[in-house]
Amino acid sequence: MYFNYFRIDKNNPKILRHKATEAANNICSTMDLGVLTIRTAQHWFDRFRNENYELDDQSRCGRPIEVDIDLLKQQIEQDPRLTTRVLAALLGCSHITVEKQLADLGKNWKYGVWI
Repeated sequence: MYFNYFRIDKNNPKILRHKATEAANNICSTMDLGVLTIRTAQHWFDRFRNENYELDDQSRCGRPIEVDIDLLKQQIEQDPRLTTRVLAALLGCSHITVEKQLADLGKNWKYGVWI
C-alpha cells in the first residue's frame, strides 16, 4: 500500500507522487485513525527511496533475544547458585533475558539457589 503512494511520476522520475505525511493522512482517512503513523510512513518512504523494496526487517546487531533453553537448564542443574548475570555471560545474552526465561521455566531465586 505504501509503495503505491511512493511511486515515482513517469514524466519526471525525480518527483515523488506523494509525500510521506500526505500518504499517512490519506491512508488514515481511508482506513482508520491510528492505522499508520507519519513516522512509519517516513520510514517506508526512506526504504523505497533507497531502492530497498524488501518487506522483511533487516537483521539487527546486538545480543540475541532468544536463549538456548537446554543450555540454560543444563547450567542451572550443574550449579543452581549461578546468578542471572553469570548465566547471561555464559549464554551471550542479557541478564533480563535470562530472568524471563527462568521465570518461564518456573524457576525462583530463593536462599541463593534456583528452585
